Amino acid sequence: MTDNQPEDTEEYVSKTQRKKEAREVTTLGGRIVALTKNEFKKLNLPENISDAIKTARAINSNGARKRQLQYVGKLLRNEDCTIIEQELENILDPVGRNKYELRLIEGWRETLINNNGPALLQFFETFPATDKQQLRQLVRNAQKEIAADATSNSSSKSAKRLFQLIAEQVDKPKVN
Repeated sequence: MTDNQPEDTEEYVSKTQRKKEAREVTTLGGRIVALTKNEFKKLNLPENISDAIKTARAINSNGARKRQLQYVGKLLRNEDCTIIEQELENILDPVGRNKYELRLIEGWRETLINNNGPALLQFFETFPATDKQQLRQLVRNAQKEIAADATSNSSSKSAKRLFQLIAEQVDKPKVN
């Protein structure tokens, strides 16, 4: 036989798939590093991973921090990440959002309200499944409500609905 597949009973995993899995685990490590000290204490991690994460938190240099996060990812690949992910989700606030996601959603809302032309196009490119008509209407209504009532951008009814719409789009799985 001239079959190029290894004769092991293990399933063949492509290099691309291995790289994707490595990136996902490294991202998980980054989410853990971003936790507060109290949240981090609640995680039940092995000592070597815990030490590597503490080291990553102490590093200020971007390049060195990136290397340390890759090292954390390497250590996490030897662990059952589904358990760690579940613990992480239990630690995060009840809505299931971490601070990064909330800042991302708030940033999109502010950008859309203050600069709707180019920002709308960028949002539609980033989240193509968005209901374009509904988003445009919410942005227009929020702008009108804010102009009529000189309070903060987040207090208008349409701005709150816009936040919810953006949050739904951020939560949807990305199709590559």
